[in-house]
Amino acid sequence: MIDFDENFLNMIGDLCSIYGYGTVRLSLYEKNDHEAKVLMKVLRLIEEEGFPTEIGKLLLKNLNTLKKL
Repeated sequence: MIDFDENFLNMIGDLCSIYGYGTVRLSLYEKNDHEAKVLMKVLRLIEEEGFPTEIGKLLLKNLNTLKKL
């Protein structure tokens, strides 16, 4: 199971709430590592559920905690 970098999750969450899902997707695409690929899948699921970006921000920022549930 992957442990995400908390600072990276916070940055991605902030990008989500300020600029939206498209900017987050571009940022993850540029990173191009395993962590980014997993986050792209998570982001796709968040978008498919139709969550507003503020909820997406909370989900992304708390991903390490949520995966323990």
